Amino acid sequence: MFQIPVLLEVHEYNNICQFLIGALCPAGKFCNAGTIEPEDCPEGKFRFETGALQDTDCSNCEPGFLCIVGEPIPTSCPAGQYCPAVEGSSETAIDCQLGTYSSRVQNKLAFDCTSCPEGYFCESDDPITDYTIFQCPLGFYCFERELDPVPCPQGTYRAEYGAGDVTECTICPEGFYCPHPQLGEDIGTIDPIACDPGTLCEEGSPIPKICEAGYYCSTE
Repeated sequence: MFQIPVLLEVHEYNNICQFLIGALCPAGKFCNAGTIEPEDCPEGKFRFETGALQDTDCSNCEPGFLCIVGEPIPTSCPAGQYCPAVEGSSETAIDCQLGTYSSRVQNKLAFDCTSCPEGYFCESDDPITDYTIFQCPLGFYCFERELDPVPCPQGTYRAEYGAGDVTECTICPEGFYCPHPQLGEDIGTIDPIACDPGTLCEEGSPIPKICEAGYYCSTE
């Protein structure tokens, strides 16, 4: 029978034990009998302890976390995304739906994302974590969870960002007209346009009117 010499150094003793028994299977992996190289835990699973004997020793990833193949510890689902962690599913997080955002991490479901409030529109190819950078543009208003800003109607204008309702579009003042959106347009009026001499613009005018015979229309 093989015997380990008494006078061996500690590191030599460990090397011999590793040769006879094998190295302990590392965290994030499993080692079946006869394994030459440790295998990664299956997709959607993790193991933070060493010594896994088979893939069933790996635990399912919990909702709100990402389990990267080969990594022993789950990572928090990033802000702007959610991670349902369905068994055997892809390790890729899912972006919050259009019209929603999330500044929090560890979201589990799409319902954990928050609707973009009125006055903003959350539409981007990238996950949205801060809705405040998506203000409703000039000349438009945006309902809650709006994807397409709505132009202020003819006869009104909006010269500031962040309108959340049509009532926040301002009536065009007397002496000016607000023509947009015209047929086929998808823009609202930002600044009222002054009426030309010889025309008349009452409050809320979408277009100027020609001054009637018997009257004169001056800009003064």
